[in-house]
Amino acid sequence: MLPGVSRSLLDDAGRWADRLSVNIELPTQADLDRLAPEKRHASTEQTMGEVHERIDAHTAERRASPRAPRFAPAGQSTQMIVGATDTADAQIIGTAARLYRSHELRRVYYR
Repeated sequence: MLPGVSRSLLDDAGRWADRLSVNIELPTQADLDRLAPEKRHASTEQTMGEVHERIDAHTAERRASPRAPRFAPAGQSTQMIVGATDTADAQIIGTAARLYRSHELRRVYYR
């Protein structure tokens, strides 16, 4: 998913996909500023939050009615490029841990 995706596209994707991924790309905003200045962690995390909210809402609906449509039943993930900058391993792990906690990610993929 691209940051800032419309709600209708997000809903469609969640109904058809097993898992949704919004890629954080790099561990820090400073890394993004250097290598991908057009990208912002804040907009990526906002979209992650929207995915998380949708998953929670659909999970509650399915508890109330098993016939309710599923939404990304395998949750959400992200991808982070490591080694492209000098960012310390502790910072990379810290970013991943924060994303796991705040958005209940199922997996962080490292490239």
